[in-house]
Amino acid sequence: MDLRAGFAAADITPGRDCPLVGYDFRFETFGGTNDGVLDPLGARVVCLKSAAADPLFLFSLDLCVLESGLAGRLRASVAESVGSDARRVFLCCTHTHSGPFPRDRESGGKEPLTPQLEAQGEARGAEAGYTEGLERKLCRVARQAAALVEPVDVRHIELPCAFGYNRRVPREGGVRLCWNVHEYPGLLPARNPDPTVSALLLRQASGRALLLWSAGVHPVTLGKTSNRVSADWPGAAARFLREWIPDCEPMYFHGAGGEVHPWLATQDRAEALEVMGRAAAAPLAAAVRAARAVEPGITLVHAPLPGLPNGPEVSVLRMGAVALVFLPLEFFASLSVRVRAAFTQPVFFATVSNGWEGYWPDEAAFAAGGYEVEAAKSRGRGPRDGERLADTVSELLRGAGHT
Repeated sequence: MDLRAGFAAADITPGRDCPLVGYDFRFETFGGTNDGVLDPLGARVVCLKSAAADPLFLFSLDLCVLESGLAGRLRASVAESVGSDARRVFLCCTHTHSGPFPRDRESGGKEPLTPQLEAQGEARGAEAGYTEGLERKLCRVARQAAALVEPVDVRHIELPCAFGYNRRVPREGGVRLCWNVHEYPGLLPARNPDPTVSALLLRQASGRALLLWSAGVHPVTLGKTSNRVSADWPGAAARFLREWIPDCEPMYFHGAGGEVHPWLATQDRAEALEVMGRAAAAPLAAAVRAARAVEPGITLVHAPLPGLPNGPEVSVLRMGAVALVFLPLEFFASLSVRVRAAFTQPVFFATVSNGWEGYWPDEAAFAAGGYEVEAAKSRGRGPRDGERLADTVSELLRGAGHT
């Protein structure tokens, strides 16, 4: 099958009038502004074209989340600008906790992400202005990527990662959250339940390598006392990948890591980004040389989220024997393990994609309680909704021909 791919990128770094999302403490302490740029934020997009179907657009955005209503509107706007279908546009956030919160002047979601942000009228105006600019940039880079398509060779690799840990530490009668290993020395966190890094290497005929990769580790190396714009550890990893892989354009997609933190987490030392960036990038840069060829046939299927038939969808994009799963929520690593165990062929997770419907913990986490569970309950989730979603994903994968 003839598969072509084009790439384009734009800077989406906010001005200082935009607050950063991710920690209530930060907003309460610093107010509705940020303290400048530590490293820039980007919007990157790959356009996939084949003779058999309309083009697909996969975006990697250095943002924490997009409200589901706004994500739907932005997808429709991009689709209209390129003459495609909104369901073939994927807006995937890297989940950095040091970026802005894009919003319309009238909230596109059912409820605010944080009460502090919702209460700030001045911040709302700055965020709305940022969002209008973001929409124009997404449309522009989508058109550029579509105009730059070339034949590509597609390869895939999976490898274990060791730079994250399970922040949920069992205790008698419940669970404690180990936000970082420095403030909580009495807690001994366990390993990441799903230490899988997935990568697709699309080598264009001209030689450029488009590296799409996913890891289930929260981008929270910088914490609540840091008020500078940053793409966090995925941004640092991207700098090393560009250095170590010739002609490389990395695109990070946040994997299934609803309960997983990096070993250097929620602190304010910028130097820690370099450590975590190297820890993430080095194994991938070495392993990608062993990536195996993928037959680039494309299948795209969708299904509603369990209990949310009118909300954003679960989507599966199957490229040969590799399946990319797009979820508009924070999926627990314990649940991605459940999905992977049902298949011999590889599964690439891209969460916080096309919207944000909060945390979807597993049943055991519901029984233990904790931050993620309370957040899930506040959005109407129940004890087995995580398992139901994992089963929906598995059924969708089988329907797409995954084995």
